[in-house]
Amino acid sequence: MARKDELGELLSREEGKILSEGIDGVTRAAHVFKFFAQEALRVEGLSIASLRPNVRVEARHGPVGVVGLITPWNYPIAIPAWKIAPALAYVTSEGLLLSS
Repeated sequence: MARKDELGELLSREEGKILSEGIDGVTRAAHVFKFFAQEALRVEGLSIASLRPNVRVEARHGPVGVVGLITPWNYPIAIPAWKIAPALAYVTSEGLLLSS
């Protein structure tokens, strides 16, 4: 967030978007990373309370494998953040990245 204006300008130049859209994309990506960083701290066991009635949520911890993603070109920072942030947050929360 500290560099959102600078990164937003670079994004706007690369994509041909107006400056406000570039800054908005960077801001959205930052919010996504912050959300998943906080969510990784919230996981405390194998069962998580669900917001939906009659739905049980279970968390299984452990490496799954390589993460790959395909995203559209017109949102080059916000949409990849939706996929990269949870992958990094949950792997890091289990110490898999921290121990390497």
